[in-house]
Amino acid sequence: FIFPGVQSFFSDLLNLEKLFWRPTTTNIIISGNIVGPDALGSILSFVYFLCLKILRPDRFTLLKGRYETPTMLHRLFKQYFSDAFDSDSIKLLTTICDEIPFAAIIEDQIFVSSGGIPRSMKSLESIKKHVSVPGLR
Repeated sequence: FIFPGVQSFFSDLLNLEKLFWRPTTTNIIISGNIVGPDALGSILSFVYFLCLKILRPDRFTLLKGRYETPTMLHRLFKQYFSDAFDSDSIKLLTTICDEIPFAAIIEDQIFVSSGGIPRSMKSLESIKKHVSVPGLR
């Protein structure tokens, strides 16, 4: 399954989970746009997706949308969760965010992204460094 971003609506995300990815055999791609108008929902969704990736790295692919930047997540964490997360934790989460690919290629035929190729990518080699190739069947 390929899902567009959840736009920070954590309750919608939990409904999708109940409907689609409870079975551990399902392959899931979330195509960015996790961060949205609800700051708490954005952080909950981001951390939830990181947990899914840790639990099922072979079945779950998270792609970065245009708002999933280290700067944006750092600002959200500092603004809303400075009491819950120390600066090292915030730095770790924003570093992880920077490593999330912006696109996936499925079976060498399907290109999936949230919003295309970033303008900063000037060569095919720089693009390949930021593309995930999930083992979807």
